[in-house]
Amino acid sequence: TILPIIVFFAGLTGTVVGIVLQWFTNAVGLKFWALVPVIGYDYLISGKPAWSIPANIPVIFELTILLAACTCVFGMLFLNRLPQWYHPTLKSERFRRVTDDRFFLVIEARDPLFFRQKTAALLSSLHPLSLEELEA
Repeated sequence: TILPIIVFFAGLTGTVVGIVLQWFTNAVGLKFWALVPVIGYDYLISGKPAWSIPANIPVIFELTILLAACTCVFGMLFLNRLPQWYHPTLKSERFRRVTDDRFFLVIEARDPLFFRQKTAALLSSLHPLSLEELEA
């Protein structure tokens, strides 16, 4: 799956956004660049450096985790094609008892190795309570 790679780059993006955000808001006045209407807020206290990485680690960490976690959840849903709002098994009357006291086995015909007659014969040999073919 490609999900770990996507999550890694989302975390890396969170790290870069956290660093740039804090650098711009705390240490830089962009007076030299006329296209930016906002002037940074120079934050100089008691002779400390204008921008120090240890003070900014919590925000960088949080943005990294936030972007990676959100990307992981939404990426998983997207790659698994979820939520699936409709499936042909929902038309079956027997499917309603699945969560109550029954077991339901679905074999989809999308597989190129699927053969209708062989599959029906195999399932019939297992003596099921019922065997039903659903149309898509």
